Amino acid sequence: MLNCSPKFNFETCYLQAFAWFSDLLVEHAEIFWSLFAVDMDQVLAEQPPDTWDSFPLFQILNDYLRTDDNLKNGRFHQHLRETFAPMVVRYVDLMESSIAQSIHKGFEKERWENKGGGRW
Repeated sequence: MLNCSPKFNFETCYLQAFAWFSDLLVEHAEIFWSLFAVDMDQVLAEQPPDTWDSFPLFQILNDYLRTDDNLKNGRFHQHLRETFAPMVVRYVDLMESSIAQSIHKGFEKERWENKGGGRW
């Protein structure tokens, strides 16, 4: 609550008001995202586990939340990361495997022939 008694000057009162207002906006945003999370969790539960359809949602929300100083690492951001962690790990594993296969196939196409005189 604001403490704007006569012994405080207006500057102190305004600083308190803006800090209080900012805290209220952050709390309001977290409440909004917690309500959104209920619907998001329900939709995700109905999707097959081997689909990538919801991955763009994670990317958009995570990018937004990690750039917002007030919501970064907040309750919804934590929930989002925990919810999508298995999918992100699977995505990274698939990318790692795909890159390794591409490199291996590239090496298979290489021809290492001795040109004589110790040259390759």
